Amino acid sequence: DPGNWSGGRVGCGQLIGSNMGVGAVALQAWMGPGCRLSPAVMRDLPRSTYEAIALENYWQPLGCDALPAGLDLMAFDFGWNRGVPQSLSLLRSCYEDHTSEQRACPAFWRTLLLGLPVADIALVQRHLRVRDDGVAGPATLAALNSRPNAAPWIAVLAFYAAQVASYKRLHSFAIYGGGWLARTARRR
Repeated sequence: DPGNWSGGRVGCGQLIGSNMGVGAVALQAWMGPGCRLSPAVMRDLPRSTYEAIALENYWQPLGCDALPAGLDLMAFDFGWNRGVPQSLSLLRSCYEDHTSEQRACPAFWRTLLLGLPVADIALVQRHLRVRDDGVAGPATLAALNSRPNAAPWIAVLAFYAAQVASYKRLHSFAIYGGGWLARTARRR
């Protein structure tokens, strides 16, 4: 994993490892250029340092405090793995770039649901108590429009589907993809 190396690439710099998801480059940036990073420093990383990095470098820049529960974790964890800009961009394309008027429109929901697997559409339908056929048809869209409180929950599913698609486009998917998808599915 390139994140385990102090130079950010396999074989570049010193093999430091990672701890609690904090890689060598991230820890070096946090500690500053004068700090001597070593495998022992990484191994003994205090939880408080992990929490400070997570809060300052990911949670706050992603505005997670302002996101609905569930969507906050999806944005944070994807940002931790893929980077804050990628997470923000994907979040906006799935949900935030749409006004409340657009979110009240059946076309918005149809677009949002189109990226979901049939099983997730059926899950949405069961939650909304409409026929669970896995097709985002008029009954599903009408039920969504009548339940605005479902928006964050559906957005989590849509954000999940977009994250999976994003991972599958990466050149390193063949190496790390199984782990990324398993982590994303557990978070969902």
